[in-house]
Amino acid sequence: MSLGLIPQDIIEQVKDRIDILDVVSGYVTLSKAGQHFKGLCPFHSEKTPSFTVSSSRQIFHCFGCGAGGNVFGFLMKIEGTSFPETVRELARKAGIAVPEAAQGVRPSPDAGSREKLERLNEAAQAWFARNLHEGEGGASARAYLDERGMGQATLHTFGFGYAPQAWDGLLKHLLKEGFTLPDLVAGGLITQKESGGRNPKDVSGYYDKFRQRVMFPICDLRKKVIGFGGRILGEGMPKYLNSPETPLFNKGRALYLLEKARESAGKLDRLV
Repeated sequence: MSLGLIPQDIIEQVKDRIDILDVVSGYVTLSKAGQHFKGLCPFHSEKTPSFTVSSSRQIFHCFGCGAGGNVFGFLMKIEGTSFPETVRELARKAGIAVPEAAQGVRPSPDAGSREKLERLNEAAQAWFARNLHEGEGGASARAYLDERGMGQATLHTFGFGYAPQAWDGLLKHLLKEGFTLPDLVAGGLITQKESGGRNPKDVSGYYDKFRQRVMFPICDLRKKVIGFGGRILGEGMPKYLNSPETPLFNKGRALYLLEKARESAGKLDRLV
């Protein structure tokens, strides 16, 4: 039997190996409260902790908003992922191999597309960073950041990069890395020319969305790059440009440096 394209025995193995306390602790600062652990609920605003996690029962429950469930339900709710995506991610962490297809059924294309877009963004981020730190191309960007007191440690910590002025530098690089034109369009990294055709193999009809900009990655709570922001160097509009909406990037939900804030929250009594 399979559930959500994944065999039931695989799902049970994941449940047995993954401790909900370890997963929730990555998102919520928890403290021991009797037999359970308690913290501020990540699903609604509150000042008094009403969110509890039971390690013995492997469940979570919020007495404030009523949210509750097992480790799969927690990740699905906080990350907005599907059940198959969630199981596959936890299986990967647990070192459990998940069949690409169950009983002849093809795996969810949505899960695959998200994973591919994550790899696409990682490749783009590496290219932006290399442009900033290597060669003469990023000199103006390095000077701009240096004037604002940002040293090498800061640049590396926050993943700053540089998008050169060329119209198709990133486009050509990512195609060489094995990605396709539809991948780049789906990831919001290239823009179609007004006069461009719609042939998915016609590279001449597209150009880089980010050009001549200081770049910074926008990450989710898992520290995965889901989008980008760019600040123009010199004259030009708009001064700041963000990635468009994509399967990974939702402007209403994404918050720059949220993953860094979560790290700090674990060291502080309170985060405003």
